[in-house]
Amino acid sequence: MPVSKDEMFFNSRVKIERARQHVRELGEELGEYFKTKPYRVVVEKDPDSDNHLWTLRVKNEVPGNLSEIIVDTTRKLKASLDLLASDLVSMAGGKAKKISFPFGNDAAAFEKMMKQSNLASAGDDIVEIVRALKPYRGGNELLRALHDLGATDRQKTLIATVHYGGIKDFQKSRGNDPLSIVNDARCGNIHDGMVIASLPPASNARIGKIFQPILK
Repeated sequence: MPVSKDEMFFNSRVKIERARQHVRELGEELGEYFKTKPYRVVVEKDPDSDNHLWTLRVKNEVPGNLSEIIVDTTRKLKASLDLLASDLVSMAGGKAKKISFPFGNDAAAFEKMMKQSNLASAGDDIVEIVRALKPYRGGNELLRALHDLGATDRQKTLIATVHYGGIKDFQKSRGNDPLSIVNDARCGNIHDGMVIASLPPASNARIGKIFQPILK
């Protein structure tokens, strides 16, 4: 009795749904973490000049479990692609053994991995669809990153980090005169005591002034 498409892709859908649960969990954990206002920007005196140092101070470090959630998510998604490739080969009448979704370091390496993955037995139309996804560096970077994270050695430790993304709606001024406006700044990985900028004094940013930064 032929197997329906829904049945063939069941295992992939299970992996994807589990990944979605991980993503929801990650969102909840991040929300709780950011509620603690874990970082702040403090205007401090530069001991070597008349400037002020805009310095990042850390209240709470990034929870270690965030890395595990991210890795678990990517492994589930990568597994869903391998299962999908296997099902596509089965639907085409091929033997679904040692089938995997191909990735490559670049376009040339991807073509080599395409052959080694045995996905060609799923048919030319499937091969062209996968080729159009460009799952390699210089092509679809996010898809390639999924592969890299999903293939991480379990003995290695991945550490989630925070990046500084600026201060929302802030305009540095002297008196009534605006001195500078900085939007969409980004730097990282950030750490306690990291100096974002050394700037002349401003009337709305005196020593000891605290700002809540945008975090990425």
